[in-house]
Amino acid sequence: MAVQIADLRYLQPVLDNRHVDCVYLDSAGVQIDLLGQIAARCHEKGKKLFLTAPRIWREPAIREWNEQYELLLHSSIDGMTAGSLDVLQELLEDPQITEIMVNGYQHIFYEKEGQLLQWDKRFSSGEKLEDVIQSIVAAG
Repeated sequence: MAVQIADLRYLQPVLDNRHVDCVYLDSAGVQIDLLGQIAARCHEKGKKLFLTAPRIWREPAIREWNEQYELLLHSSIDGMTAGSLDVLQELLEDPQITEIMVNGYQHIFYEKEGQLLQWDKRFSSGEKLEDVIQSIVAAG
């Protein structure tokens, strides 16, 4: 389940959980100043913070926090072989696409220029989607 983080208090139970050692955050929709608060709190609590939205990594504040808090700027697709992402490959190569959402093997959506669009392609089967997921997990 994805939760939109608008305030640090929504993340606090995760940060206070002693069994959690890293926070994996899709930072695409999170305000930059809130990311700074989250980075500082993770550092304070001894937790690693993975940020997964490459388009924000160019922000000067993110670069500064990366040096200060040792953020893990992560894109699990980096270094994957061409074709291993099947129908997602074309979407991933488009720099204007900011988010890709897969809802089962037949329904793929993406965000481009602020608009949510449905992709006209789909995975050939649920098994193929599972293969792609395993490739992403293995690369991560």
